[in-house]
Amino acid sequence: MRTLHPSGQIPAWWPLVAPLLLGNLPATMAQPQLDLAITDRLQAAATLSTNDVVAIGKRIGVSASLVMRINDDGTVPWSFSLGDEDRIQLQFIHVTNSDEIIVTGRLVDSLTNAQDPLVAMIDASGSLLWARTVECGATNEPLMSTSYGSGSIHLAVVSTLPYRSKALMRVFTSGTLSWAVVPGSISPHYDQVWRLANNDVIYANRLSPNGDLIRVNGSGSVVWAKHFEMNGSGNNFFEHIATLPNGNTLLAFWNNTIPGNTLFTVELDGPGDVVPGTAHGYAIDTVGGSWGCGTVVDGDGERTFTCRTNGTDRTDLQVDANGAVQWAFRANSVPGTSAGLARYNDDDLLLLSGDGAGGSYLEAMNDGAPAPACTTSDTLLTTSPVCTTTDITETLVPAVCALNTFMPSITPVTITPGVICGTVGTAELSAGEEWRVHPVPATDVLWVDAPRNAGAIRSIAIIDAAGRAWPTSSANDPRNGVDVSMLPPGAYVLRVMAQDGLHQVRFMR
Repeated sequence: MRTLHPSGQIPAWWPLVAPLLLGNLPATMAQPQLDLAITDRLQAAATLSTNDVVAIGKRIGVSASLVMRINDDGTVPWSFSLGDEDRIQLQFIHVTNSDEIIVTGRLVDSLTNAQDPLVAMIDASGSLLWARTVECGATNEPLMSTSYGSGSIHLAVVSTLPYRSKALMRVFTSGTLSWAVVPGSISPHYDQVWRLANNDVIYANRLSPNGDLIRVNGSGSVVWAKHFEMNGSGNNFFEHIATLPNGNTLLAFWNNTIPGNTLFTVELDGPGDVVPGTAHGYAIDTVGGSWGCGTVVDGDGERTFTCRTNGTDRTDLQVDANGAVQWAFRANSVPGTSAGLARYNDDDLLLLSGDGAGGSYLEAMNDGAPAPACTTSDTLLTTSPVCTTTDITETLVPAVCALNTFMPSITPVTITPGVICGTVGTAELSAGEEWRVHPVPATDVLWVDAPRNAGAIRSIAIIDAAGRAWPTSSANDPRNGVDVSMLPPGAYVLRVMAQDGLHQVRFMR
């Protein structure tokens, strides 16, 4: 496993982005941030077979229509907007086994506010292959989607025929419809879908009143149907469903009767029954609301979650294959108004988080050393709930759905590295004001650009990855430039004392 801690091996993409990043001293790992024109933020991500990450983003106050690829080396080879951002709202992104990129959301009529579910396919080079709106009776809510191996995807979209559940569809990667079904019972709110390892999907009802689950195969037939309860009460809001390395199915969910905003997990076996001893609860936040947990299951069976907490913070935690907490961190200075996780480089993780004010944080985390900048260690209260499943009779009946061709207007968007963390040292950065370092042409001098609100620079020290200080002689202005000709190759930090306090600026030699 590659470590992201500066005292160990540095990931391949770090040297390319480090010169433009601002972070803590080498004892902690900085959070690379993509500066999306100040007003944008990342929202969700998925991983290509190359370990590169694709993501969707949104702009504050308007719709999400940004799509981008972030390579393993930290570069952004392409990024674009799917047209009018007042009309297109993307919510989910997936990757098939053959690296087709699926984005889903809705198309909004700016005059009538009518909403049509939208699905589009993009290849790994950033070319739009096709886009479709989805019609299943009177549709008025966005798609939820999951990839379905190579050649097709699963979609779920609200249909009024016959009940207010989402029609479940399988769509070929050619953009044609394979089949569409709706539940035959009167249970509402079948509106969530997740892909399992064998390309079956779990079709989930979050309000039944406790929660119902249907496992559906590639032909649209029911494998099993279960009524799910936790402590015998409340509505269970499913956050994530996935196949574990041991073959069991992981459920991650909230329950609206439990105080303290506790995230629960439990395992189901092949027939859909609860595996004894696998139910756990993790108290993410004792005050305010917690929701929107990005989830990744790695090859060791560990589960990593990043959850928005009371609208201002973000909590990251990892539990082992037995459900025991390995680490938990509260990101107090990186508000988590949006969060997503993508797995890359075996069991390393890439976390996306928006700060609610325009920042989009792209944070690399390794398998066992979280300790990223801007976080504090957190102790979570854990519980052991009682979860049960009981067999129910649930049928799926054909639904009349159609896919209609849609032609979005592609607009390139420039993505550039920016600052990290909402506050740096003791100074809060205003919109558009960043700490930067850049070489002076034809010299070995690095020049430090400070934001206006930092005041005058008083001194600069060079610190290497081992924490040692190096001389800072400069043939240029000693207050803003440092001569780096004497430095061996490696990662360094400029410790800058400005009028408003201490700052650290990372760079590579």
